[in-house]
This record gives sequence, structure tokens and C-alpha cells, in this order.
Amino acid sequence: MNNCAVIVAVPQCPNTLPFVVQIRRSVNGAPDPRLLIAAVPLTHDNDPLTVSMESAALDDVPLEPGTYFALFAPQTGSDGGCLLSNANGGAYQAGMTTIGVVTSTGSFADTNFVAVRIVAKVVHHP
Repeated sequence: MNNCAVIVAVPQCPNTLPFVVQIRRSVNGAPDPRLLIAAVPLTHDNDPLTVSMESAALDDVPLEPGTYFALFAPQTGSDGGCLLSNANGGAYQAGMTTIGVVTSTGSFADTNFVAVRIVAKVVHHP
């Protein structure tokens, strides 16, 4: 996840902040735009010209059984970002993944080539 509103030959990216992972429940197959369950910052290499895998740990976010979206969002409205879908001139192609989008007018889900990995730990309560 790289973030910089504008990248020209030399990036003009002062004070970039890491993106956050937002956890939102799925409502009718789209992320719930009204309820944000958690927002945790991603790691950040502070180099918008280098693509690297970033991660976030949401160890203390208990979720009830159901379907959820993990969304990537900037911390400020002036940042922009991108997710890796292919690399090396197309030698690497990410798999098709359902992604969610939340806008100021609502939310929707779409399927696209996106390289993400979400690992969940199931906790059984006695």
C-alpha cells in the first residue's frame, strides 16, 4: 500500500501517514458505511516509490460470526494509494478478490485482481 496524493518525477509527499485497515461488517454483500468496528494502522516504509508488503495486527478485535470487509483507507483526505495487482511486466498476477469500497454516498463491493492476505484466528469460548 503506497500513499502519496501526487507522484511526479520526484515525489512531493511530505508527512505521509500509513494507511489504516478498517474492519466493517458486510451488509447485503457490501461494507457497512455507517459502522466502523476497528481501524488499525498498516506498517509504513515511508517510500512511495517502492512497493512492499505492509501488514497490520488486529489481535484485540473480537468479531462475532459473520462476513466482514477489511478495507484500506488513508488517514487524511489528501492521501491516495494503490494496491498491487500485478508486477514484473505481468509475470505476477494477483488473484481475483472481492473488494469493498466506502464513499461519502454509500458503499459497494466489486471483484478485482488484488494481492491481499487476511489471516484470522478462531477463538473457541467454553
